[in-house]
Amino acid sequence: YRKPLGDGYNSLSIGAQIGMNQIAIDPNLLFFDSQYNPEIGLDETLVSGEGFTNTTMKARDVNIGVAYNFDLDRSVPVRGEVGLAIYHVNNPKMNTMLGETMNFPRKVVLHGRAYFALNESFGVEPMAMYAGQGSARELIAGIGFGFNMSDTTGFKLGIGNRFKDAILFTAQFNMQKMSIGLGFDYNISSLRQANSFNNAMELS
Repeated sequence: YRKPLGDGYNSLSIGAQIGMNQIAIDPNLLFFDSQYNPEIGLDETLVSGEGFTNTTMKARDVNIGVAYNFDLDRSVPVRGEVGLAIYHVNNPKMNTMLGETMNFPRKVVLHGRAYFALNESFGVEPMAMYAGQGSARELIAGIGFGFNMSDTTGFKLGIGNRFKDAILFTAQFNMQKMSIGLGFDYNISSLRQANSFNNAMELS
């Protein structure tokens, strides 16, 4: 649901998502060490000895979010948005195959960005995002530089930091209602040696 606030770009949006998580497994398709025969290898006639309390697991899930879009008409026009999303609001629980209870911790995501139009052809856009779930935390901050070649064509270059993980480089080309983006993650975490200093590239 989107509610305009006065004239122009200012608005408040509220959304909700209701779904069902389901995981199913067929134990007859699984094989275990206890079914290994030194003479012939895998022997499917041997009993695995494994017991499964549940083979189908289900859990209802609810997510909600709110976003505020703003347009500040000042000496330097500013347009942006801030938002909050909460996942697993109902703290869903799922019984595992072994009869244990697994919880889905709530996940909170905060984000914000603001585009400062310094003139008709150039602007800067700082942005940030925070996500937390259980003991896991993620913080991303960056800035983009927008270049307008016409009313319908332009491109943007950006750099950011996913703290304790990677330096982010982005490029985006806009033409009318179409956008093409390229992203490159330069790993700066302690995993650099484990992945042989490989980085990641994305095209969208």
